Amino acid sequence: MDERFRDYFRQRVDVYERRWGPDFIRRRALSGRQKYPQLVAAEAGQRALRAAREEAENKGLDLRGDAELLILFLAQDLVAEPVAEVTPEEADDLPDIVAVDVVRVIAQSVEISGEREISAHSIVDGLSASWEQLESSHFRVWDRHRGDRGPDADFRD
Repeated sequence: MDERFRDYFRQRVDVYERRWGPDFIRRRALSGRQKYPQLVAAEAGQRALRAAREEAENKGLDLRGDAELLILFLAQDLVAEPVAEVTPEEADDLPDIVAVDVVRVIAQSVEISGEREISAHSIVDGLSASWEQLESSHFRVWDRHRGDRGPDADFRD
């Protein structure tokens, strides 16, 4: 990454966390409003980011801001919120599921890149390589093909 962009991505993560972070979660929980979908999604995004940061720290890796922003967006906006909105009865364990998935994606990212620095690009590579093993894939939010083959269909062809 060109050094000129590092601060930009760190600032974007800060904005995301201020908007959807622990204060948002606490306010929504205290307001007594229904929990879905934004609250579950925010919890999932924060849990995913926390898991990613902990994994990076434990393994001595540098988790770049662009990777953090992508992890937040993927976990919160592209997995958790659609599941919580469309199938709220399946959303209770989403924060735990995305946290497990992000650790798997990071491990795969490092294995593929061989780098100690985790970028958004390496997250995309790790996501693609670990797709079949992701806990969240059973929701079939973004399968490769239309979902008209049934829940047990093999989508590799």
